[in-house]
Amino acid sequence: MDVPMPMVVAGTYEIDIRGIFRYANTYPEAIELVASKAVDVLGLITHRYFLKTAGDAFVTASNPAEQAMKVMINCTK
Repeated sequence: MDVPMPMVVAGTYEIDIRGIFRYANTYPEAIELVASKAVDVLGLITHRYFLKTAGDAFVTASNPAEQAMKVMINCTK
């Protein structure tokens, strides 16, 4: 899949873009970043659904026009 990257913005703000083929050895670093609040993970959630509308959540997640970063399904309600 091709994903357009705003390279001028990445360069201006000195953003590091890392591609990872496998997830080996990345979990400890990710857990530490979240635990230390260095990363706002709540800001990554773009859509929220209740379990009864889980079908809609999958439609949203698979539709590029929705620009869904992370679709969460609340399974407690």
